[in-house]
Order: sequence, then C-alpha cells, then structure tokens
Amino acid sequence: MAQSIPLPVQLESGRYRRTRAVRHDGALSAREIQCISLIALGLTDDEIGSRLGIRRCTIRFHLGNICMKLGASNRCSAVYRATVAGLIRPADD
Repeated sequence: MAQSIPLPVQLESGRYRRTRAVRHDGALSAREIQCISLIALGLTDDEIGSRLGIRRCTIRFHLGNICMKLGASNRCSAVYRATVAGLIRPADD
C-alpha cells in the first residue's frame, strides 16, 4: 500500500515548509481522476463541485495534489500531463 509522506518545499526566501501529505507512489486517487477529467472538459471549480457534491476548496485541494503528483504548475499543465500519461482521454469532438 502507498504511504503518505509530508514533503519539504524550499520557498523563495530560502526557508523550508512542509506541504500536505501525498501518496508516495504518485498515483492519482479515483477522486483526483474525476476532478482532472472534469477540469479537462473546461468546467470551473464551482461546476465541478456541484457535479461531485463537494466544495470549491476541496476541488482546489485535489487540484493541488494532482499538480504535485504530475509535476504540473497549473490546471492546464495538469490536464496535458494527465492526458500524456494516459490517465484521462481527450474529449471526442
């Protein structure tokens, strides 16, 4: 089973802080896959929250974890990396 560990991050000031714990294996959870799939469709955080029955801050929490696990800096990059990794499929036109 994957272990959660806090990751130290160096800030611009040179200081370190711990981030939220993430799964050590880097795999996305089922909820994270749901979120990134809906983000890929162009839905806003509020729209995703309505569909999944969770709050906007929870969507942002999941997006932060997704970005950390995929090495993405923003939601667009996260969608691209998830698509390239085969975690989600591009929408049919």
